[in-house]
Amino acid sequence: MPRDWAVIQVNLRNARGILGERERGTARLDKAVSAYREALQERTRARVPLEWAATQMDLGNALLTLGERESGTVRLDEAVSAYREALQENTRQRAPLEWAATQHNLALACRALFNKDHQPHHLDDALEAVDGALEEFRKAEADFYIEQASRLRENIITAKGKL
Repeated sequence: MPRDWAVIQVNLRNARGILGERERGTARLDKAVSAYREALQERTRARVPLEWAATQMDLGNALLTLGERESGTVRLDEAVSAYREALQENTRQRAPLEWAATQHNLALACRALFNKDHQPHHLDDALEAVDGALEEFRKAEADFYIEQASRLRENIITAKGKL
């Protein structure tokens, strides 16, 4: 039963997240973050490691969206932490495309952090993450993701060039 509850929480978060991304406010995204955190109480790394990693990824995505809307960096820092947690199970060897997607999202979060605090190390972290993602996307011939990651890489390189 608890595992079913966790699945429901994640599905609820997904619905709230989609609605929250379309709205300007943060209430639905805040509820989505809470739902993900609750789901992580049941979807533990020890019990269901890949589901736990997917939930960490979803949590990171919600936090990234919130962080981009807010003035501070707390949510963006939390997004980076969630993505790094997900990478503990979504390893390059075990799940290369999930690893690449997580790296891509990590790069987005690091780039967003740079936009807020102008710390150059965030661009270095973003570039490292997106380069890794691009390697795996190219191996998989995932054209859509290659294009997205390439644009992000160009954006990061442009920002580094302005330092």
